Amino acid sequence: MFKRKERHIDELDFKTVEGFEKAYNQYWRLIYRLCQQYTDDAENAKELVQEIFESLWKNRHKVNIDRSLENYLVKAAKLKAFQFIRNKVSRREKIQEEAFHLEKASNDTEHLVNLNALTEQVAAIVSRLPNQAKKVYLMSREQGLNNKEIATQLSISPKTVENHLTKSLNYLRQNLL
Repeated sequence: MFKRKERHIDELDFKTVEGFEKAYNQYWRLIYRLCQQYTDDAENAKELVQEIFESLWKNRHKVNIDRSLENYLVKAAKLKAFQFIRNKVSRREKIQEEAFHLEKASNDTEHLVNLNALTEQVAAIVSRLPNQAKKVYLMSREQGLNNKEIATQLSISPKTVENHLTKSLNYLRQNLL
């Protein structure tokens, strides 16, 4: 009447060396295929399988398997694969962020170098301006004074200040190109 249920690998005590070896030999291919399917990488799939079985062995006395060892290992494989993918995405995002910062720093440095070169070029051109035009330009651009303030300090008319600035800026444009 009652047939004795044949003992399946799931019912083996995987907590013994012999039982663990049998479980490993029976399920490693299945777990490997799942990990490879999720990660799309054979080498990483091998590492994940190793980690899963290593964890099972290390925690064999704590692990409580409700259903079957196969179900437990399949869930473990999915979890490990998803952790791997999440970490891979996180690493990729960190690398992209670092690359962005390096590129930005490189661009900032390049801009700073260009700005310094341009500043030196402008200073050289300004030094060739006639004396009064140079004074007016420097008071306007470097000291931030308006035309009326410059006129008062140099005892010239605001219109003369405007003419000096116009001529100075035209001279700069011609010589910067």
